[in-house]
Amino acid sequence: MNVLSDQEQKCQSNTILHRVAVVSESGQMLGYGRVVSGPWDPGTSPGDFNFVILVAKEWRKSGIGKHIYDHILQFSKQNGAKRLSTFVYETEQEQLNWLERLGFAKSIHTFNSVLDLQKFDPHSFSTTLQSVRSTGLKFATLADYPDTDEMFSRFFDVMMELTSDVPNADRMQFPDFDTMKYICKHMAPWEPSAIQLIVDDHRWVAMSVLTRMPDQWYNCVLTGVDRDYRGRGLALAVKVKSAEYAKNNGGQFIRTYNDSTNDRILRVNQRMGFAAQPGQYTLDKMV
Repeated sequence: MNVLSDQEQKCQSNTILHRVAVVSESGQMLGYGRVVSGPWDPGTSPGDFNFVILVAKEWRKSGIGKHIYDHILQFSKQNGAKRLSTFVYETEQEQLNWLERLGFAKSIHTFNSVLDLQKFDPHSFSTTLQSVRSTGLKFATLADYPDTDEMFSRFFDVMMELTSDVPNADRMQFPDFDTMKYICKHMAPWEPSAIQLIVDDHRWVAMSVLTRMPDQWYNCVLTGVDRDYRGRGLALAVKVKSAEYAKNNGGQFIRTYNDSTNDRILRVNQRMGFAAQPGQYTLDKMV
């Protein structure tokens, strides 16, 4: 029930969220499906519907998954779907084959990378950090600024600008200011000192955003550089400051999310020692 409640909390008034289950006569859940469109986590462009189907291991290949899929397909079409998408781990070849038989095709490959902070030495990047300082740029955190709506609006604008440049950003629907403020300050631990900045005079030109997770983990949800300042090593520098912060504040690991086509940030992660984990494919079907 907690999972269902968490899903509902992510919804806005114009979110389309539909769930379906197959239950045995004794009340055992044999299969579950969820489809969502609009503002959610993250969010989808108009006409895009994302779905998940789960079937109990002992009931797979019994037709339950197909029954749930048919229901999701019908519901999505009735609600204006143009494209259905789902996510499958690259190691799940049987599920990939099943989806391809249904007409889905791979479109995006993503994966997590993990940095072991016990092995990370921020001092080994002192030359990188000094090189940034020598150009007159300064390091700061969001905690160095007043905790006001005006400052959060500035943070929101910069974050949206940087996020718009990530691969496949056109497939995402970003939250508005009020929703982002609610997510940051109520649904996730709000830690302004975990948001690292590089500043040119009063202009924020690079940002790396960490969120604290349970069990001494941090997630790095974004690292980006203003277009006018790229090619100067700022992505590496600001991400090193993030890792240094996490290490100094009890973190054991940092997890970051990568698109396999994002070559620049992948090179940054490799230099820092992030280890790539098994990835997942996004599969699409026009409907």
